[in-house]
Amino acid sequence: MAGRGRDEERKGYFVRAIDVFRQYGVLVRVPREVDRLRRSTEEGQPEEVVRAEEELEVKVETPPPAKPATVPAEEVKRRLELLLTKLASFLRKEHGDMMLLSDFLAMAADAYEREYGEGEVSVDEILEALSDLSKKGVLAGTFKLESGVRIVRLSPEGFGQDELKVLEVASTRTPPQITLEELVEETGWPTARARAVLEALEKAGLARHVPGSFTGEQDAWYFPGLEKKLR
Repeated sequence: MAGRGRDEERKGYFVRAIDVFRQYGVLVRVPREVDRLRRSTEEGQPEEVVRAEEELEVKVETPPPAKPATVPAEEVKRRLELLLTKLASFLRKEHGDMMLLSDFLAMAADAYEREYGEGEVSVDEILEALSDLSKKGVLAGTFKLESGVRIVRLSPEGFGQDELKVLEVASTRTPPQITLEELVEETGWPTARARAVLEALEKAGLARHVPGSFTGEQDAWYFPGLEKKLR
């Protein structure tokens, strides 16, 4: 009876131990004491209890990692508005007051992942945040040129019709730059009007003046925001 009690006690111990190992999802080897009965070959001799050790291999499956909690839509929106405002300020210094929308969306998605490190943010969510910032007067928002090129202006100022026309012409050239004479020929504007628009775009940080060289090349205005940054 005493032996049976010890057996039950040991059995209970091993059941509890296995539960622990299963919980932590590991492969373990558990030492276990067992009683082996060895009978003498001589009839009538008492049975001898031999103490031995065996190893019990327990293999359990690791439970799948818990899925991260979903961030509420309003929190994502709040994060994006703050992030895009900071990103726009940085990009204005690096690339001027506008850039291709495709590049901006990719940079915004990467910046969100670096900042918060949890999942991805969708293009629609970024565009919605841009639209909200435009309504609040923080950014001018996105524009689609007649050439099909989509751009985002990184300051609150919008574009006049003349400015959009210059951007339209420049967006069709590689690299995206144009001379005064080319603009006059393309638009039919008087030279004074064409120059005034180019200089206004330069002053706004949208164009960079590239002086002509002594070889007789014409001055040009280069638009870095229309140059694709990501390949």
